[in-house]
Amino acid sequence: MHLFGPVHGVHAVLDVPRDQGEKFAVATLQFQSGALGVIEANYFGPPWTFDDEIEIVGTNAILRLAGSESLHGGYRGGSALIMFRDGQWSEVAVPDDDWRSSVEASVIAYLDAVTAGREPPVTGADGLETVRLIHRIYDSALILDAGTGLCCVPGFSRTSLPSRPDSGLTFAIERIRQVCLATIFLLG
Repeated sequence: MHLFGPVHGVHAVLDVPRDQGEKFAVATLQFQSGALGVIEANYFGPPWTFDDEIEIVGTNAILRLAGSESLHGGYRGGSALIMFRDGQWSEVAVPDDDWRSSVEASVIAYLDAVTAGREPPVTGADGLETVRLIHRIYDSALILDAGTGLCCVPGFSRTSLPSRPDSGLTFAIERIRQVCLATIFLLG
């Protein structure tokens, strides 16, 4: 959120309602800056393949940052940060880190800042903004019916939706359904 500014709009698809604990989610973020973001999360991979990668695609370069769980869990190897620019990939040097040391460093940085009277690197307002964004994602979510591949708005049945082919809502739900079906196909 700090890289692209405030989030203006969110849309999401979950495999089950939030109170059931989703195993699959896709969220799109529309930033006030005009940038777009996609968050995809699922637990349908083989055991020990947790992939916590961040990818940033810009007009001049692509950055891929492998998360500490995928690197130190054995799912990925190589450099934690790579960049594609001018037609080639290159490694970007970053300090070696793992999940435990990253959490320790975060807590120490917070405590050092508070005891020194400085603003911490991640403030309470930052945390609250993140929690609010998570709730906005849940509140916007359509629920995927794994049996039919259809997405539905919680509280509405497919028959209660507008049936006119030119209806924006019908078109949007049909497009999301197509994306959901493609995702199910890709996940096997």
